[in-house]
Amino acid sequence: MFASLLLALAPAALVVAAVTDLAERRISNRLTAALALSYPLVALAVGAGFGEIAQGLMIGVGLLAFGFALFAFNIIGGGDAKLIAAVGPWMGFAAFPEFLMFTAFAGGALSAGVLAIRSVQSQMPAGGPVWLTRLFPERAGVPYGVAIAAGGLLAYPQSALVARMFGA
Repeated sequence: MFASLLLALAPAALVVAAVTDLAERRISNRLTAALALSYPLVALAVGAGFGEIAQGLMIGVGLLAFGFALFAFNIIGGGDAKLIAAVGPWMGFAAFPEFLMFTAFAGGALSAGVLAIRSVQSQMPAGGPVWLTRLFPERAGVPYGVAIAAGGLLAYPQSALVARMFGA
């Protein structure tokens, strides 16, 4: 029972990250740190071995390097780079391909949606409703944390941690 509750930490953190990235265009360092630091503890609680935990941490380190390369080229924000690195270990090798695929698809759909909203917004007098202007400011980037969260939420059920807990 307790381990099942611990497994809910990652999805809950992803929902919070998506909402705050959409609303504020930032992802809390505390949130990503909590997500990254809780992974080994949760993995141990559901019975993962040290090898499996080490593999997850290697995924996280690799994604951190990849994320910061994307950040250096101004493709994603720093919070997005840290979030993808914090989510990676939770996926493990079992769900890693799905995580990347779902994140890429969600990112494409999100980008198309933001472009469409901004196109419509530019046709409205004074930029449209205030809430729309606040959610999608003209010069702001795409809140890619939303796509990372969607990818994580969609891939998490295939992760080794969830499979270990529920015998799938």
